[in-house]
Amino acid sequence: EARVYWQLQKNLWQTFRRFVIYARNNMKAGLWREWQEAIFKRYALLLVSALPVFVFGVRWLLVTLVLWLMMMIARAVVAIWRNRKSYPANFFESMVRMLVLVPLITVLDAATFTGTLQWAVKDKLGL
Repeated sequence: EARVYWQLQKNLWQTFRRFVIYARNNMKAGLWREWQEAIFKRYALLLVSALPVFVFGVRWLLVTLVLWLMMMIARAVVAIWRNRKSYPANFFESMVRMLVLVPLITVLDAATFTGTLQWAVKDKLGL
């Protein structure tokens, strides 16, 4: 029942840079399944959702974009729900948190991909 607290960096760029390091070190430690795997699986499904673009045209990418946005909102809702006892909030406060969490999760996902790619190129391939 341990609680861990962490603070965001001063801005999204610094947060991005920190999570790139976390992602790369997570890969070095062999902890792919602890964090990155779930994120990569989600985006693989989004990639699959984009494949009908070859049949229906470029407008189909709007469907994938909507699915991506729904995924981000769902992840923010889950985070708020999981932390509802530690950080109670009314409906309005929860909506404000959503406005912060969706871009934050987006930045963390981008950092995860970047850090994992850095590990693959620099550490695994030695380039």
